[in-house]
Amino acid sequence: MSTSSRPQSADPSAIGYYFQGQYALVVISTASDDAVVSIETADDVEVQDGITSLHQIKHSLGAPATLSLVDVGLWKAILNWSGRPHDGTEEFVFVTCASLASELALLTERGNDRTALVTAMLGEAMRVRLERAQAKADKKKKLPHEKRFRGCEAFLNLSIPQQSRLVNLIRVVPDSFDATQVSARLQTALGSCLPPKLREQIFERLIEWWDRQVALSLLGTRKRQIAKLEVQTHLCKLVNEHYPESLPNHFGLKTPEGDDTGLGRIMEKQIEWVDGGKNRLARAALARWRARNQRERWIKDDISMAATLIDYDMQLKEKWSDRFGPMCDDCDGKAEKERTGAGLLILEWSHISATTDIAPIRESWPHSFLIQGSLQQLAEEGEVGWHPDYVDKLKALKKEGDK
Repeated sequence: MSTSSRPQSADPSAIGYYFQGQYALVVISTASDDAVVSIETADDVEVQDGITSLHQIKHSLGAPATLSLVDVGLWKAILNWSGRPHDGTEEFVFVTCASLASELALLTERGNDRTALVTAMLGEAMRVRLERAQAKADKKKKLPHEKRFRGCEAFLNLSIPQQSRLVNLIRVVPDSFDATQVSARLQTALGSCLPPKLREQIFERLIEWWDRQVALSLLGTRKRQIAKLEVQTHLCKLVNEHYPESLPNHFGLKTPEGDDTGLGRIMEKQIEWVDGGKNRLARAALARWRARNQRERWIKDDISMAATLIDYDMQLKEKWSDRFGPMCDDCDGKAEKERTGAGLLILEWSHISATTDIAPIRESWPHSFLIQGSLQQLAEEGEVGWHPDYVDKLKALKKEGDK
């Protein structure tokens, strides 16, 4: 795939490769229910929807030059397509943000007479061959048409019937949308099925999910083909999550990157005081990171969620107190080893049993990390603790820090 018109703040080739996945999402959103799509298999994008469509994508930000018979990207596509079967089971789609020169206008529709176009393409391919041959004869160090002569040769090496069949199977999509217009295209294709006030959030979430599926397919950790049914199923899930009685789950499958690992100094000490070990510390840090980010995202999307979360924290503290208070009574006069062991059980409750003892924030939102991570955040703030003497230990820790 080729790109042009370099923007000031980004690498156009990187944007172009990213756009392949985005383009695939837009295409499959308008395909039939049985369609499947894959990225970087037989072509930039391969769509199976009755027949197989191989899409070669030439992305551009800005104003690209008009697409004509001398276009490098077009001949690179022909190089790829020349080796494919030309029996009608496949079509070849060239997608470009550029406008189309009049000589290629026939390629926007199927079923028209393309004899004159085949002749013009043969003439252009032969011109490239002859000019390179002349340059070789003149012993020039740099031969012309380096980027497209292979496509021209591949076309010339086809028989005349094969050339005609290939050209008849090509479809050009000019003036295509670019990477900045993907969300708008999705809203055009799918937006009428969604409540207006939810469209932006749902499409943002859909694109996030899709990007992950594309990445996993390229890494080989999921099958390469992505079915439209998967998109439909996930879209239904997002719609359900965004209704008032539910909440979206943005971070349940994410892990931290960079410096923010979710680990807090106080929560770490609290786990150390009950001999929690490194694995309990790691799971607590991950849960806290997910919960903090999820809470911030909810509040960002809807400020009224701040009050809801404050009320929910009060419920968490009450449920914690129901267990912590009796545990302290039972530990009265016990040795430190027993007190530490009892506190470890409270820590274990916060991750394992609390998710069933405490009602979810919404009946339709069963994800456990909010309870687990919120309790760890409360531990970081000193609002809850695990060791029977955690309050005294926090005071000692503060005095130590003040010195």
